[in-house]
Amino acid sequence: MKEVFGLDEAAWKTWVAYRKKRKKPLPEASMEAAMKRLASFGDQQMEAVLTSIANGWQGVFPPGKKAPSVVRSEEKAKRQVEADKREMEALTMRAQKVGYRTPLADETLADYRYRVERRERDVRDEEYRKGLERRAHA
Repeated sequence: MKEVFGLDEAAWKTWVAYRKKRKKPLPEASMEAAMKRLASFGDQQMEAVLTSIANGWQGVFPPGKKAPSVVRSEEKAKRQVEADKREMEALTMRAQKVGYRTPLADETLADYRYRVERRERDVRDEEYRKGLERRAHA
């Protein structure tokens, strides 16, 4: 193990053991960078390691800060729900214009979007065919 100034050996060993136990050992290529990052937390290294372990995180983060989340933040999720609701309303209006039904209770946005767009294509194709027939009979 390379010597890193200011690294709390006990905190480091605890972190490495945790990662091995989770079957996510640190790759050799990132070992030194991880050691330097942990050392940068100064006297809060063990607290950072224990907090990360308690939260099941794969990385060590400064105490008092939250880990970057793979899952959307609550605020972003709420914005997405609102955007989906607006899109469903717009799709419903488009569906009405082409004589298509309203969405079913358990129908996803993606499924409904696909069906409405398909209906719009069908209507467009039918109008095109009728136009060709009119020209042919004229």
